Amino acid sequence: MDTNYKSGVWYESADVTTEHTGASLAEIQKEIQRLQEEPPTQEELDGIINYESGIYVLQNSTPNGIIGQLIFLDTHDLDESFLTNKVQNMHAITPEKVQEMTRKYIRPVKYDLDSCWR
Repeated sequence: MDTNYKSGVWYESADVTTEHTGASLAEIQKEIQRLQEEPPTQEELDGIINYESGIYVLQNSTPNGIIGQLIFLDTHDLDESFLTNKVQNMHAITPEKVQEMTRKYIRPVKYDLDSCWR
């Protein structure tokens, strides 16, 4: 995900051959639709939260990482509490909140998957 001031762009990538690109796009769209229709399991969410929490700690273990976090605060007009509470806030996310945000913010472009890679 790329974050910009008051906006963001979500990218998906997959290491697949050309012949499987359409099927891969269909699978990604299917997973987005699934998240819009049903929340992830708590186990799935816990795995992601634990991973992201660990990455966050690693990002803050170097001077460049810390500078990057401060730039993020400045870019988004956020208080320092955003960083100090980040891990705690990640652990407060519920499967239902993921479903709600997926419905609200993720709007995949509809493709004719059979013709988009010809």
